Amino acid sequence: MANKSNNTKVKKAVKKSAKKNPKAFIFAIVAIVLVIAITLAVLYFAFPDTWDMLVNTFTSTDDSSGDNDGSTTTPPGDNLVLGDGDLTIRFVDVGQADCAIIVFPDDKTMIIDGGDKGSKNEVTAAMDDLHVTKFDYVLLTHTDADHCGSLDDAINKAEHVENVYLPKIKSKDYDLNLSDDYKTVSTVVYNDLLKSATE
Repeated sequence: MANKSNNTKVKKAVKKSAKKNPKAFIFAIVAIVLVIAITLAVLYFAFPDTWDMLVNTFTSTDDSSGDNDGSTTTPPGDNLVLGDGDLTIRFVDVGQADCAIIVFPDDKTMIIDGGDKGSKNEVTAAMDDLHVTKFDYVLLTHTDADHCGSLDDAINKAEHVENVYLPKIKSKDYDLNLSDDYKTVSTVVYNDLLKSATE
């Protein structure tokens, strides 16, 4: 009975907190969604076999209960082989902005967002600390200045960039071969990023 009473108190406290400060509640939800989105992006781009295994697990209609002879089928992905090495994720301190650099066990690298325009030194210093000289994946979550501001500096510092993933949004000078149905952002920082990514 005490446990049910505690659950009721917790629910009331959450509702009261959400009413008093709805922005904090919304920010918490957005932060949770962002963490989930970044995790899924990392799985999708860096570990496509693992991504396929997860998708097959959730979409499979086969109950793997076995054939009539009593044998069982092996679910896809059971032969997953993990690479040697460490997974390193550096959340770069760029103030209120966002930037994460990931070094995967197979030495592939990824940068997610690049902080604001004044974050060049922090972003490039993190690349130096992690010995990152190339990016296999560059991912921009959205075109706000606090996400794409110094991403062009990271791209320019890298010796090689393999893949760049951007929102389907044009800039004033780069339409990315998108139709007129897509939004155009005219900020200088987004334009600078597209210039670095496309040249």
